[in-house]
Amino acid sequence: MLPSPLQEIETYTRAVFQGKLACQIDSCPRCGARPGHFTRHALRPRVFLAVVGGWVRRLASFVTRYRCPVCGATFTDYPAFVRPRRRYVTATILEGAGRYLHEDAATYRDVVATEGGRPTFYGAPAERTAAADPAIDDRALAPSTVWRWLAWLAALGRWVDATKRLIREASSRAFARAWPVAPRKARSPDRKRLLDRAAELVHVAARFRAVFPRSSIFTGLATAREGG
Repeated sequence: MLPSPLQEIETYTRAVFQGKLACQIDSCPRCGARPGHFTRHALRPRVFLAVVGGWVRRLASFVTRYRCPVCGATFTDYPAFVRPRRRYVTATILEGAGRYLHEDAATYRDVVATEGGRPTFYGAPAERTAAADPAIDDRALAPSTVWRWLAWLAALGRWVDATKRLIREASSRAFARAWPVAPRKARSPDRKRLLDRAAELVHVAARFRAVFPRSSIFTGLATAREGG
């Protein structure tokens, strides 16, 4: 069984505090050197967002910055469950985008609503005093957020072919095509291409996680190209 976003973030944060977190990047993003070890430079606090149990949960953790011993540049090594410049964890993005793309009748508003039809608010009432989930307000997850998820996934489509090759090398099962997106959701050729790319990325990510349960399709995209 795959861990939930809450479990992933909790495990990651514990490893950070215990000093057991290893840098996942093997070459410096600035100079390309492979020194074999990068020195931890700093911890930066981050608040990640995940849809869990019909609520948007705020989850406090960190991202780690490392320094290259060759050129002195610093860079961020993001955990596998979140991508640079994204607040929502990857699992939430894939689940929401996948539902919109896979269910022919689903709308953006359907995706951000709970099973009972109410909006997905930030935080549950019982959590309002929880130290681990501060600053809870009455905002709700906006339907337009789903479109931003889809556009971001479609932009990552250039990594799909390389990921497919990795899956084929590790699994003898035939690689099925992604499901077709409902024609009514593609109001123009450009929008159809975007949705098709997003659907393929969601499909490939799910297959990758099934073949490599301890890894993520996004691990190789995790480094923010930031200077010192």
